[in-house]
Amino acid sequence: MYKRQTRFLGIHSNLLGDCSEQIAQVFSRTAEILVFLTSSPLTRRQNLLVIQQGLETIFRFSAGIVPWSDSNITKLDRMWMRAHKLAWGLSIGTADEILRYPRVRGGLQVRTPISVLAHTLWTHLASCVSNDDGLKELAYLEYREALSKSYCNSLTELQEEAAVLSLSLIHISEPTRLRRIS
Repeated sequence: MYKRQTRFLGIHSNLLGDCSEQIAQVFSRTAEILVFLTSSPLTRRQNLLVIQQGLETIFRFSAGIVPWSDSNITKLDRMWMRAHKLAWGLSIGTADEILRYPRVRGGLQVRTPISVLAHTLWTHLASCVSNDDGLKELAYLEYREALSKSYCNSLTELQEEAAVLSLSLIHISEPTRLRRIS
């Protein structure tokens, strides 16, 4: 009973927090958009709107709620890069960096799943602390605790520490990584 997938507020998961069905749906819809873009009769601008209003929206809806693994984010990123290449009329063999680099450096500066995820989480956090209620106080306490546990004095130091931690945990298994983080 607890393992059966159900849809609650638009998110497919079970009572144990397994969101694999939601992740599968994001991949399935992303694949459908890739198939469409492969033979799209639309202009480049219209194809880019399909990406923005299709790919990004499909992912953004559940991005801040569903626990996305590194491997799933990487897989989704590859699919998005392919979609952008198709939309721009580029060869599939074109280096992804051309798409990722900032415009001021000659790139196209496309959104990636990780940038959409970060933006979504930041928006949720900003919304949580916009009211002067218990959630704001809880967020502040969590922030202070994170500073203390990491021996940091500012948000910038905490972000640098998080970056170092994520880099040092890249090559270890998911269960070990979770144990070390907690």
